[in-house]
Parts: sequence; structure tokens; C-alpha cells
Amino acid sequence: MADWLAPLPVEALHGIDPRQADTLHEYGIHTAGPLAAEEFGPGVNGPAAVRRAS
Repeated sequence: MADWLAPLPVEALHGIDPRQADTLHEYGIHTAGPLAAEEFGPGVNGPAAVRRAS
């Protein structure tokens, strides 16, 4: 992921609505970096994490 994108808040990502952002925050995900890095558990990665937060 581009270095400039990683520190952006999840709310800045296209397609993340306030409800999804709240769910991601509950999981401790506040920036785009962990979504791309798959840093938050086996079986949960970038796009899958966003879908599960829906």
C-alpha cells in the first residue's frame, strides 16, 4: 500500500460508511494501514474485513 494511504482514517476510504467505520473502530482499526497489512487475525483480511463490518 502506498505510504500516504496507510495513515488515513478508515472513513476516508471509498465505500466505508459511518456504520462500517464504527464497526472497524470497535475492532481497533482506525486507519487504512491495518486493512491492507492484514494485521488483525487469520481469515480476516482487507476486503473481507470491510464486508464483515457491513
